[in-house]
Amino acid sequence: MSSLRYRHELDGIRAIAVLAVILFHVGYPDMTGGFTGVDVFFVLSGYLICGQTYLRLIAGNYSATEFFARRIRRLSSAYFACFLVTALVANAFFLRSEMEVVANGFLSSITFTNNINLMSSAGYFSGPAHENPFLHTWSLSIEEQFYIALPMLILLTRRSPRVFAGLLVAFFALSLGFTLFSGDLVHDREARFFSSFFRVWELASGGLVFLALHHRLLPERLPWRRWPGLCWCWCRSPCWMRPGSIPAGGR
Repeated sequence: MSSLRYRHELDGIRAIAVLAVILFHVGYPDMTGGFTGVDVFFVLSGYLICGQTYLRLIAGNYSATEFFARRIRRLSSAYFACFLVTALVANAFFLRSEMEVVANGFLSSITFTNNINLMSSAGYFSGPAHENPFLHTWSLSIEEQFYIALPMLILLTRRSPRVFAGLLVAFFALSLGFTLFSGDLVHDREARFFSSFFRVWELASGGLVFLALHHRLLPERLPWRRWPGLCWCWCRSPCWMRPGSIPAGGR
C-alpha cells in the first residue's frame, strides 16, 4: 500500500482549524488565540505528506520527481487564482506608495520565502501586518521549504524508511528543543513566529504520529466517544487564549 487511507476525522479537525483562524482575523473577541489553527495545519500537513512518503519508501516506489510534480499540480491552480485576484484588488485599492509591500509579498510568495520576508516586518499581530495582502502565504512558504529539503535528504540517504523515521525524530527534537530553550538568542520574539526552524517540529510531529499509528504504537481510535471528546478538545484548545500566552512557533 503506497497511499493513505482517507480519514473523516482529519477533515473535521481541519474545519475547526480554518474556523479558528477566520474568527481570529475578523476580530471575534472570544477567539484571540485562533491563530493557533495554523499550528494544526502544520501537524496535519506533516501527517499526510510524511505518511504518504513513508508508505512509498516501504513499497520501494518513492520518486522525488513525482513528489514535486504532485505538489506543483496541487498548488499551481489555486496559487495562480489567488495571486491574480490579489494583484487586481491591490492595484484598485492600494496607494502607489504601498505597492512596494505588495510586490515584495508577491515575489516572496511565488518563491516560497515570504516567511523570511516577513521576519523583518512589524510582526504577525500588528496592525500593518494585517494590511499585507500576502500575509497568509507565510505558512505555505514554511511547508514548501520543508518539502523541498526533505526529498533531497531522502535521496542522500538512499530512500531508507528507517533513516527517514530517524530524520523526523531529529527534526522534531532539535526544532522543539530550540523553540523551548533558545529564548531570543536566535531571533527576536516576532521573527521567531515566522522562522522555519521553529516550525519544523510541528511538521515532523505529524509524521511521527503517522509512524506511531502505522506501527500500532498508538490506538487507532480514542477511548472516549467522538463528539464529547471533540467538544472537550475544542473548549480546552489554545484558540480561546490570548496571543501573548501561547508559545506558538517559539513565541
